[in-house]
Amino acid sequence: MQRIISISLIVLLLIMLSSCGMVYRVTFYDMDDETYQDVKNGDTIKEYIPVKEGYTFIGWYTIDDELFDINTPITKNLHLYAYYDINEWKVKFVVDDNDEEKNSEVLVKNGFFVEKPNDPVKDEYLFLGWLNGSSLFDFNTKITSDITLKAYFEKDSDYKIKININFNSVGGGVFESISVRRWDKIGPLPVCEKEGYDFIGWHLGDQLIDENYIITEINDFTLIARYNNK
Repeated sequence: MQRIISISLIVLLLIMLSSCGMVYRVTFYDMDDETYQDVKNGDTIKEYIPVKEGYTFIGWYTIDDELFDINTPITKNLHLYAYYDINEWKVKFVVDDNDEEKNSEVLVKNGFFVEKPNDPVKDEYLFLGWLNGSSLFDFNTKITSDITLKAYFEKDSDYKIKININFNSVGGGVFESISVRRWDKIGPLPVCEKEGYDFIGWHLGDQLIDENYIITEINDFTLIARYNNK
């Protein structure tokens, strides 16, 4: 009996010594990305904080949907899954710099659109839109940061200010500038002729401009001709 007990103790000791040298794999799943750490039995993982644009990392969760404490000793292979909260951004609408009560602020989730508020009213002025910097804000723009939008007013008498539109034909002819009143359609545009090329149209940045384009710019601007090789 004593011999059996001695053998059992030796086996137990060997198992304990063996487990002390064990190395376990901790696999981290972050959306489509996957990485891992090999950790000695009883050690803890090295802190690993992933970054995802537009989101805040909350922590690592187990397959049982439990938040994992990175100070937990590792005693087995483990799968951990990144959990994030989507960021929220502040969109401030400024109607009057001197009267904060007329201003408002909303929170918008990253990548979502901000709802257009009711048009503000100002005596003897017409409201023409919300400015983001020096440009009118397009409410089809996804919100990815804090922004401040300022109400843009013009005196009634200035409402129909004319905007000058210049043409850069890039070698396709010379065209005089045209003047169009803001909020009117730009109207018919000239056609370029360039040897060896087919004229595509006039562009403002990456946007193709046609005769139905509504002038919303607050400053003069230039249209650029684009072509395809024949």
